[in-house]
Parts: sequence; structure tokens; C-alpha cells
Amino acid sequence: ILLDADVPDGNSGDACRRLRERLPGVKILFLMTYVAQIDTGLEARADGYWLKDSGRQVLVRAIRELCGGAGASHTGTLPT
Repeated sequence: ILLDADVPDGNSGDACRRLRERLPGVKILFLMTYVAQIDTGLEARADGYWLKDSGRQVLVRAIRELCGGAGASHTGTLPT
């Protein structure tokens, strides 16, 4: 699941937690506009993150890494 950190109601962390509870085996990639949003993704247990200005090729790589079982980000793996 690609989850945008910039949801209109501002509760992307809550949405991530609800998805995690209802679909425990699904991978969630947190899409961020600002690096400061990473804390929300970490606290909500997203599997990876991607900064929107990183480019399309980086997003494709992050998705492939995530689907392959690794944590994905454009700068490193998220702790589990």
C-alpha cells in the first residue's frame, strides 16, 4: 500500500496503524513531502518511506525492495 503522509484529515499515522491491524501481512510504503514526517511513519510501523521529490525511479526501486522483503526507503531501511 502506498500511503500518502499528506492526507486531508492529517491522520496518516492513524490510517497506517488501522491498516496494520486489519491487514497485518501487507507492506506499507509511507510517501512523504518532508523528512520531518518520517517520525509519523516510524511510529505507525510503516515498512518503508519515500520522499516525494526523490523521483519516480527511486519510488519504483523502493516498491521493488519492499515487495522483495526488505524495508525500503530512499536513504536506508527502517528499523523494525
